[in-house]
Amino acid sequence: GVKWDANITAQLDSMKSSIAGQAWLFTEQVLRLHAQFLLKHKIHDEIAPVALDDMVYTCEKLLQCQETFRKLDLPTNVTIAYHYTCQQSMDTIQQHGLLSKKERSDMMIRENRHHGAAFGNGIYTANNPLAFKHFGEVGLLVATLRGKIQKVSGRNGDDDANTVIGNKRGRFHGGSISYYDEIVVRQSSQCVALIQYKSHLAHDDLIWTYHVELQKLVDIFFNGEVPTELERVHPPEGMVSGGYHSFGAIPRSILNPPILLKTGLFANSSVNNANGMTPSICGATVASGTALMQQQPQQVQYQTQQQVQYQHQQQRTQAQLAQPQLPQQAQQRHIANRGLDGGWQSDRYVEGRRRMIAQVVHLLRQRKRNAPQEWLNKLPQMAKRLEESLYRSAPSFDAYNDVNTLKQRLQQLAMNIGKNKK
Repeated sequence: GVKWDANITAQLDSMKSSIAGQAWLFTEQVLRLHAQFLLKHKIHDEIAPVALDDMVYTCEKLLQCQETFRKLDLPTNVTIAYHYTCQQSMDTIQQHGLLSKKERSDMMIRENRHHGAAFGNGIYTANNPLAFKHFGEVGLLVATLRGKIQKVSGRNGDDDANTVIGNKRGRFHGGSISYYDEIVVRQSSQCVALIQYKSHLAHDDLIWTYHVELQKLVDIFFNGEVPTELERVHPPEGMVSGGYHSFGAIPRSILNPPILLKTGLFANSSVNNANGMTPSICGATVASGTALMQQQPQQVQYQTQQQVQYQHQQQRTQAQLAQPQLPQQAQQRHIANRGLDGGWQSDRYVEGRRRMIAQVVHLLRQRKRNAPQEWLNKLPQMAKRLEESLYRSAPSFDAYNDVNTLKQRLQQLAMNIGKNKK
């Protein structure tokens, strides 16, 4: 097997001096954090990393953008935020990261669903997981670099603002409520989608735990190891998950939403045809009689929609529960097949893959002792790509972890590099 030694540790330390190295190390730590959560919680088909290799690429873009902001004397702090999307958009997000409407248009990527852009072009995020969960069945925990921030009431913001913050609720409630802040970063290089989760988990304390732990990693790799003070943003009194309750106490069924059957994070989710929004668990109970008549017509219509959505959700859940369940072994195979190429691959090999990449870095450095700095900067990405190839093609973990196989691949890589130079 591959041994972990001081030389490899030194190589990993040296990676921190390059943007590519930092991006890889940060991604590896995010994956490792998720693997630790998997050991404590049964969340295999509810929460997952957004991507593997492509997360390294988007992290590099964020680090480069941060360096540009630093040179322009702009704020460089990176914080965790939330974004919701539909399942059909995840392939694009995994390949290219979160994109603004203009960036999607420039890349000729068709939008699966458009929600408007009240505060102009950009990627819309939130400071909490609840306020905008109705915008999609998939929630994302996102690292965001805000830079220069401007509060706006519409599309007209300063051209040099890197982020704008708008709040449509302020128009109706006589003042801005931060819970409903829409935080719009102007370009894709200002954000990295890290973790995806089913939107019905927005109420779960585990999402906040992920937020806290991811922010700690962000502080280490992006914020100079300066801790970020976090304050959990809760719904204002009388408002729950975007639903407004001016009548009496909040129903117990809303405070303690039912746990849905786990159907797989990457499975197709049902979408309400009437309004294009995933049915919400919260805000489902509507007051009747005099209290209902006293509310505004728009509010009554919204709450009626929520009640119908909740009923549909209950019907789907009951139908799912009535379906025969796969044996545990078959479920484990299903989880593994959702990985890279299926078969034996799973999240439990994260630690082994980390050691393999470190070993590849070590062996490549040995082969090219007086390497130029440009080559060293690319080394982490080269090692990650090679490891990825090994992982995808190996018939088992033992074959993947075989040193002879690794050396053969390195020799082939050297031959290919030689051919490319000629």
